[in-house]
Amino acid sequence: MTDKLDAAAPATNRAPSHSRNLCEPWSHPYAGQLQSRIAMSAMTRNFAGPGHTATESMAAYYALRAANGVGLILTEATIVHASGDGYRDVPHIEDEAQTESWQRVTDAVRAAGGHIYSQLWHCGRISHPDFLCGATPVSSTDRQAAGINRQNGKPGSRQDAKISVLARS
Repeated sequence: MTDKLDAAAPATNRAPSHSRNLCEPWSHPYAGQLQSRIAMSAMTRNFAGPGHTATESMAAYYALRAANGVGLILTEATIVHASGDGYRDVPHIEDEAQTESWQRVTDAVRAAGGHIYSQLWHCGRISHPDFLCGATPVSSTDRQAAGINRQNGKPGSRQDAKISVLARS
């Protein structure tokens, strides 16, 4: 039998539920051997330290999830470039200090038996000059975002010189 669930197949033709136990180890085709099929999705938590670095409390938070059986953890959204910041106290992974600060998190998760991947993030047009030292947000479009958000002006378009600088970073 296969581990793949065919939703169109009658329940009697599906793999038995014991072969899909969420809490059993599983060999993921890309992530490798996981302690379970349980995955924790990314959640913005706003617990970054000074300089947008990962903290001991972040390491403890993620390690606790791994210790309690989560096989695959996706971190909170992690800013890849200062021009993409859009929220208070979110971690970055742009410079050496920020990158090194994540080592304690990944070490703690691995020690607890889990795997962890970073959700890379650039807020684009949803950012705000308050987070960019007064600079205009950089986006792939020059259109203002729809709906209610803090972006109260048009972002810099992809033709803007800032995009080429960002691409070279």
